[in-house]
Amino acid sequence: MPAEIPTGHRKAWFFMNTCRRINSEWLFFKQPLSDTTTTLSPTPPAQNDSRFYPVNLPHDWLIANSADHYENSEGWYQKIISSDILPFDASSDDDWLLYFEGVYMDCTIFVNGMQAGEWKYGYSSFEVRLTPFLKTGENTILVHVRYQSPNSRWYSGAGIYRSVWLKKVPAVHIASDGIAAETHLIENGKWSLCMHTTFEKEGIQQSAKDFFASENDNSSASLSLSFCVQTLDGTVILSEILENTPVTLTNIKPWDISEPNLYKIVCTLSENGTAIQTETITTGFRTTRFDTNEGFFLNDAHIKLKGVCQHHDLGALGSAVNRSAIKRQLLILKSMGVNAVRTTHNMPAVELLELADEMGILIVDEAFDMWEMSKTTYDYARFFKEWSARDVKSWICRDRNHPCVILWSIGNEIYDTHANEHGLEITRYLKEQVLLHDPYGHALPTIGSNFMQGENARKCADILKIAGYNYAERLYDKQHADHPDWVIYGSETSSTVQSRGIYHFPLAKPLLTDDDGQCSSLGNSTVNWGAKNQQFCAVSDLHMPFSLGQFLWSGFDYIGEPTPYQSRNSFFGQIDTAGFPKDAYYFYQSVWTDYKTNPMVHLLPYWDFNPGQMIDIRVYTNAPKAALFFNDTLIGEKKLAHTQEDNIIADWSLPYKKGVLTAIAYDEFGNEIARDTKHSFCDASSLRLSADRLEVPANGEELIFVTIDALDADGYPVDNANNRVHVTVEGEGLLAGLDNGDSTDYEPYKGDCRRLFSGKLLAIIAPTLNAGTITVTASSDGLKDAVLTLNTVACKNRDSDDLHIMTITRDPLADAVSHATDIPVRSITLSCEGSCILTANKPSTVISAVTHPANAAAQPLDWKVTNAEGVVVPYATLERIDDTHMRILAFADGSFFVRCSVTNGRGYTVLYSMLEFKAEQIGTMNLDPYSFTVGSLYSDSEGEIANGNAHGAATGSEGTTSITYGPFDFGLFGSDTVTIPIFETESRPVDLTFIEGKTKTQPGTVLCRGHYDKKMIWDTYQEETFKLPKRLTGVTTFTIQVTNRKLHIGGLSFKKLEKAWSPLSVTDIDRVYGDAFCKTDDAITGIGNNVTIEYTDMDFGERTCVVIEITGRSPIEKNTIHVRASNGTNETLNIAEFTYSDDYVTKRFPVNVLSGSQTVTLLFLPGSNFDLKGIRFVKI
Repeated sequence: MPAEIPTGHRKAWFFMNTCRRINSEWLFFKQPLSDTTTTLSPTPPAQNDSRFYPVNLPHDWLIANSADHYENSEGWYQKIISSDILPFDASSDDDWLLYFEGVYMDCTIFVNGMQAGEWKYGYSSFEVRLTPFLKTGENTILVHVRYQSPNSRWYSGAGIYRSVWLKKVPAVHIASDGIAAETHLIENGKWSLCMHTTFEKEGIQQSAKDFFASENDNSSASLSLSFCVQTLDGTVILSEILENTPVTLTNIKPWDISEPNLYKIVCTLSENGTAIQTETITTGFRTTRFDTNEGFFLNDAHIKLKGVCQHHDLGALGSAVNRSAIKRQLLILKSMGVNAVRTTHNMPAVELLELADEMGILIVDEAFDMWEMSKTTYDYARFFKEWSARDVKSWICRDRNHPCVILWSIGNEIYDTHANEHGLEITRYLKEQVLLHDPYGHALPTIGSNFMQGENARKCADILKIAGYNYAERLYDKQHADHPDWVIYGSETSSTVQSRGIYHFPLAKPLLTDDDGQCSSLGNSTVNWGAKNQQFCAVSDLHMPFSLGQFLWSGFDYIGEPTPYQSRNSFFGQIDTAGFPKDAYYFYQSVWTDYKTNPMVHLLPYWDFNPGQMIDIRVYTNAPKAALFFNDTLIGEKKLAHTQEDNIIADWSLPYKKGVLTAIAYDEFGNEIARDTKHSFCDASSLRLSADRLEVPANGEELIFVTIDALDADGYPVDNANNRVHVTVEGEGLLAGLDNGDSTDYEPYKGDCRRLFSGKLLAIIAPTLNAGTITVTASSDGLKDAVLTLNTVACKNRDSDDLHIMTITRDPLADAVSHATDIPVRSITLSCEGSCILTANKPSTVISAVTHPANAAAQPLDWKVTNAEGVVVPYATLERIDDTHMRILAFADGSFFVRCSVTNGRGYTVLYSMLEFKAEQIGTMNLDPYSFTVGSLYSDSEGEIANGNAHGAATGSEGTTSITYGPFDFGLFGSDTVTIPIFETESRPVDLTFIEGKTKTQPGTVLCRGHYDKKMIWDTYQEETFKLPKRLTGVTTFTIQVTNRKLHIGGLSFKKLEKAWSPLSVTDIDRVYGDAFCKTDDAITGIGNNVTIEYTDMDFGERTCVVIEITGRSPIEKNTIHVRASNGTNETLNIAEFTYSDDYVTKRFPVNVLSGSQTVTLLFLPGSNFDLKGIRFVKI
């Protein structure tokens, strides 16, 4: 029997005739998207089209376009296959196939100019039959790929981003992914195995069982199947196993997360006793049990799923699959304590499943983010009806032998399940399709839903019985009681957001957004739909034994979906896109790992702030006790309990001064088992390079990940360094990408220069195919260079076509930054003269700013007065003294902060420093209702409230939330119109209740209800204006109340009514006096001799010709009214003669030109008899 191709555990269809990866020596060009309305097939370009340039696969053409990662475009790939590789013989019965692991998306395949096939979904694998289109000699493959945006909620990449395989098979052959291993535990070490195979002939598939039972095909008599079970090193356990015939295996070691034992099953197809095709699958023997009350069991051992959700991009590599990059991610996750991954929201790369098999990581294998109802304009919903059955078959057949896969997720947050009964039909259909291709229960179908409070979504869950909940821990207990036959788990949890090494103080103030466009790594940045904090997320699931566990959103940051900012990448990860752990990573490590086997302690933040600034200090450890020292002096000790939400973290606060912070972890006997230290540091002096490994095979695929960081003169890491670093690679290596993990940084991944972010930068090095050395040099203006030497060693026993150099396309924008030598500001030190407490006797002081390093590029400093959340407040003002000094003057009592920031040439704030002040004995200040009040600047609240986007406030989804603003000083005339920016997340109408005068002790008065009904635009506030039933005047508060709905309130502003141009009723009269009149609710009646009516504060603005409209009733022939307007210096007089009317009427009378502020008086002469309802001035 010919030897198999030695390519690890790859694929179920390595066979003896021909199976080779053909990733090398392709040609490619990209062009603007062609006509999107035509249904005709694309016209292939000429074989010698000059636009083609060489690429190797996997390939993502969008990652090198940092100007637009979502560019509407289409790509053409061409490969000319020589007869040496594809020796087509028209007289042979052999069949030639081309297998694509993934093409994103909507692709068409041409062979020698003829359309051979197409595939729509970008994440499922597929195969194209080449034979009918081949010719002797060279054959040309063309692949056309359309990328039309938006088609995904996150970065997808574009192109042939996974491997391609060329296959030669017999006419009747084992179908690709056509083997299924059915296993059952008999007893310890003894397993039942039954093999099931699918045959294929000319694209038509049939089970081997049915094929051999058929009498219509003469070939069935001459063909036979046999199987052999082997260890990975080739030791035979049992051979001559027959198709669809159970056998018993002994001495089998089960696959487990702690011991992921794997076996090979070799399938041989023979004709008249001669082997004509051989395939090998790699699998493991394990049992799974999903208990509705006790959770998940693997091999009868209970396991709590400690999972993360993972998108498929690889940071600077984009979506182009690379095994070593995926392995690095999984190793980092395992170190965090992760034992499960949910492949959100699509079929994963084969490499990820292979690695999960090898490393002992459980997988929830997910297929779709949408069904028939789209989430973006050009997503897969366009193709679902026609293509989903093919995609489910591809998905299940490809992945059903991986022991790591425990659940098949048929969808995530699917609109169809919320909308109507048709969602139930699709749920049943997808479940049937899954079970059709996995009838042996290798894994079970499930779904991840964010609307389990909805009846229709619960009906869909009831079909599957295994229900994933997105951000709905509050529902677990009740729905477990209501549906005792359900298995429940957290398919998405957390969604806390954080930027590595960025700290927004104080910890006590939850803060979603800030001036620097970053999210705080202290643990105080949360989105309104997610967990209130990390502690809640970590322990809430532990107290519900029926829950399988949870999957954090997310493991790594990913490109796209940039909540809460419109930035480049997400902030949800516990690890950034470069693979550098954030502080949150260590928090979960402290909860998910055991101090007895892997003791750890992590101290945050770094130690470099303003002298005297109060700093929140946090210690994460898996040990039962932690202590904090400053300069070897004990600050405090704390005992911890990792199952108690309020006792997982050891927290302290200290005023900053230079020195050394040390956190020590102790076991239950008081022995030190781990420590972490943070030193104060100075400006960067040198760079340092460290690699994850120093030697790799020269195969073009294995990557080396080099961390670049900055050190001060004493050798301490400069944790807030942001120097621009230039990287050169010489010798047998290439620079595959640079990534600093900064979600706000749009500089190219594919270039040779980027800034450090929070002191770090990642360089990805790809080897060539030659053995030798690689020299990596990192340099930065004003710093000592760092040099690292790496080695590549020759590869042995590898198929030559498996080896190729990674294609690295330089970003067009890379040249714009490659020669930059700017030195950015890394920090600002603020201090003030004397005390930061301001009083009536001393309401002002001078603030000084010093930027670091001293040789940083000169740039203006931006100053403002804010609250703790960074919202500008009017309680103090700043007066510039010079470039680095400001005088602050307080107007009102309270605490506030002075912020000083820089842009470092980016055009927006990238870092700031702040100094806290307290004002006492100065007085109080009311807010101006006619300027915009930011949503988070509320004075009081009741019920659930959370951070809203863009400094907004978010109501709770259950119960009543009241948000009170003010007090406002509306003035005498006031306002009856309020405008509120609202972000409503469900595109459903909602009612708001408005209340006047609510305080902590007074319930206030309900004004009215407002109705909001606008289609949701994601992450976007939409203004709605509401008319109130009365004008709000004087000093009062305004409360917005919402029940059982989650809304983001962006803020509010009131329309200042112009008294001079508004209808004025009797209630708007400022003064009335005279001989005879009677005042009622809506009129002044019986106005007699010498009655005077005054309207003050009438601002007419610029000089304007006006008329006065008087609404009244004259029971006599004529009432003569003097209309006077006075500004205190000059007075005008006009006569209005109101003639007889038996009912109230409105009459218009001319008035002189008016301007500015006036007091308007109506004087009724002797003999008057008049009833007045109101007046109004009108411009003419």
